[in-house]
Amino acid sequence: MRMDVRRHDDKILLTVLGDIDDYTYPLFAHELEMLDRIASQNLLINLEGCPFLNFQCIRLMVDTHRRFHQAGRRVVFRLGKEKRTVSELMKIMTLTMGSEGLNIDDGATGI
Repeated sequence: MRMDVRRHDDKILLTVLGDIDDYTYPLFAHELEMLDRIASQNLLINLEGCPFLNFQCIRLMVDTHRRFHQAGRRVVFRLGKEKRTVSELMKIMTLTMGSEGLNIDDGATGI
């Protein structure tokens, strides 16, 4: 797995390439923790290049959305059309956790 972080104005783009599995999950979790500390407003997490996302990753993304939403910030997840099941699972998890407004981008738009 490789991760690339870029800043543009008040936005941060995290692009992840490769599987997020039990072995690489801690690296992804650490990167999100660091970005949560420095992101001023908007964070775009591009996972189109991730063929596999484990359940811990999905839960972490939902938790990240909740934290950003509560702090008045915005996080957008770019999953790609082939991850429709992941997208639907994240939406359901968000609703069951009492949050709303999950932002999932199909890749056609950005933040």
